[in-house]
Amino acid sequence: MYSEYTNNYARLLAQQGKVVISESGIDWVKYGHFMIPAYLPHRIPEISNENAKEVLKRANCPFVRWESKVGEVHETEWWFIVKRGPWSWDNCTSKTRNRIRRAQKYSLRAERVEPEIVLKNGYEICKKVVVERYKRNDFLPDYNDFQKRIKAAKVFNDNFHLFGVFEEKKLIGFAENYIQDKAVFWESIWYDPEYLPKHSSYILLNEMLDYYLNQMELLYINDGSRNIYHKTNVHEFMIKVFGFQKEFSNLNLIYSPLFNRLIQLAFGFKNIFEFMDEKWDVSLFSKISAVLLQEQIRRSCLNK
Repeated sequence: MYSEYTNNYARLLAQQGKVVISESGIDWVKYGHFMIPAYLPHRIPEISNENAKEVLKRANCPFVRWESKVGEVHETEWWFIVKRGPWSWDNCTSKTRNRIRRAQKYSLRAERVEPEIVLKNGYEICKKVVVERYKRNDFLPDYNDFQKRIKAAKVFNDNFHLFGVFEEKKLIGFAENYIQDKAVFWESIWYDPEYLPKHSSYILLNEMLDYYLNQMELLYINDGSRNIYHKTNVHEFMIKVFGFQKEFSNLNLIYSPLFNRLIQLAFGFKNIFEFMDEKWDVSLFSKISAVLLQEQIRRSCLNK
């Protein structure tokens, strides 16, 4: 069914119901309202503007985005958050080690789980995260989309891992991890807020670091690219507590003609949109501020 795609990661994303396009041997996936390459950082192919323009035309979206020179450039304004092995919690601070031990004393444990466990209990955890912790219903995944996404692990077990954290037999958090060519992308991690004081996040992350870097001996763990939209300190936490690092790249964008005109007009008012975003918690202001920051980053990467 998905033979037109060149890699299993793209086939997995299509199985999950995501929009995937293959153009001249390069696979792309729709991420929100735009297209990105369907590859982990070390596998992103060399992409021409012509290829990106064809994808833009076929996807009928505002823009396409991709990285280049991953790990080859230094101190750009765009990066991935990466951890390379081997892993040992002995390298953490005593505070972090104590929190992992306390989680163990609370009878918390973490391990890879079958899709049925997450299908049964995972969505309720998502709701608690979004409603109780972030108080933003627009971050809650559609229930049917969630079910389809998790069920794909049955078909692509080698490319999509589910990790759970438990208090005895109760699922209190889970992670969705994507594998491609000896690397893993931790795309989503969901913690029941009620159990965070018991350090559920520490036990889950420690076990996943050991599993992927020591047991599987993967090249690296990717916790995502620079976050320009969601206001979160997750990446800072990963760097400070678990030793993740920034690996820099260039950022490239191709806009549709209409969206390009809007960006050029709005860019001169970037500071005003940033002020409104900071002053008022309005989704529209956050989105405008994010795309203008993205354009600023693109410009800063030119000729690097």
